Amino acid sequence: MAGVGSFFLAMTLFPHVQKKGQEEIDAVIGRTRLPTGADRESLPYVNAMVKEVLRMYPVAPIGNYLLILSSTPSTKSCRKGLPHAAKEDDVYEGYFIPKGAAVFGNS
Repeated sequence: MAGVGSFFLAMTLFPHVQKKGQEEIDAVIGRTRLPTGADRESLPYVNAMVKEVLRMYPVAPIGNYLLILSSTPSTKSCRKGLPHAAKEDDVYEGYFIPKGAAVFGNS
């Protein structure tokens, strides 16, 4: 439900955006039914609103690459997503990362 709460927060902070989105829905769909997934391509402004809310208030630390280093160059890997744990002690850009430390990618 974090995404839904973030959407309501954003619409409270930016009422002019909410109004423009409602106008697009009314013009394309009308007031007799709710939008469905099939309407997505017909609602570019509303689609952009949803993407912007997810960009502003991500529900999880996703989106950026995280370089996980090892002492052996062939075992370096690049991953997206949730936090990982360092497999062994390492130094990255001058910072010591102890084995088992949680490593987060910046979203």
